[in-house]
Amino acid sequence: MPTLTIATIRENPWNVITHGLPEHPEVLLLGLAQLAADYCRKSEQLCMQASGAGVYFPLSVKIAHGFLTVRHESRAKVDEAENKLAEIRELFLREFDHPLDH
Repeated sequence: MPTLTIATIRENPWNVITHGLPEHPEVLLLGLAQLAADYCRKSEQLCMQASGAGVYFPLSVKIAHGFLTVRHESRAKVDEAENKLAEIRELFLREFDHPLDH
């Protein structure tokens, strides 16, 4: 698994989900990682709500799988983002001995 850096977050906020956190990160990296993970979580929650309301069906998913798959995919991504947020907060507390500001 590649290691998360400021550059990879700036390249694509979703990299926060697919990249591992460094063992001893700097404060700025964890702050940006928290923002990126929160963005991922909130954007998928919005997609999930829109799918439930019948206003969001990506064409490829609509043709192949339908409405439930979109909601399930978004739910899985929300869960991944929430897990990463917990990992970021735990690492910040361990490294800097106080909670990461929200």
